[in-house]
Amino acid sequence: MNEDQLKNLIREFINVLGFEHTIELSQDADKNKYNIFIGDLDRWTNNKPEVLAAFNHLIYLVIRKRMGEAPSFIIDVNNWREFREKEIKEMVLEKAKEARFFKKVVALPSMSAYERRTAHLALAGEVDLTTESEGNEPERYVIIKPVIKV
Repeated sequence: MNEDQLKNLIREFINVLGFEHTIELSQDADKNKYNIFIGDLDRWTNNKPEVLAAFNHLIYLVIRKRMGEAPSFIIDVNNWREFREKEIKEMVLEKAKEARFFKKVVALPSMSAYERRTAHLALAGEVDLTTESEGNEPERYVIIKPVIKV
């Protein structure tokens, strides 16, 4: 399936939902990213992470059913996912300073799997800190731990 076919299927799905929208395609290193701009944002204001995950999943199922396969892609509505990733990275870096300074474990608030992955990746290159996910869904969260050198 080429990009135009994928974009058209996404557009068709959104049209069925009745949203006025525009779609932009951008290439990441590992995934296609579709930015969808929806004029009637009020329908999206509650539970954005859950709505975006469900939206991605439904579009994935439609594409797989129609095409027999579905490429990897991410959908971002009104740049909310991009905004949230930046917000998480800023929070993680701030909490990492706290973990370093006080040499103690610092817990982040509960997050979706995608958000936890973003938190882990934000500190992946740090040699003096590690991250782990703890707890049970839907209250699963990330902890930041200083590496103790012996």
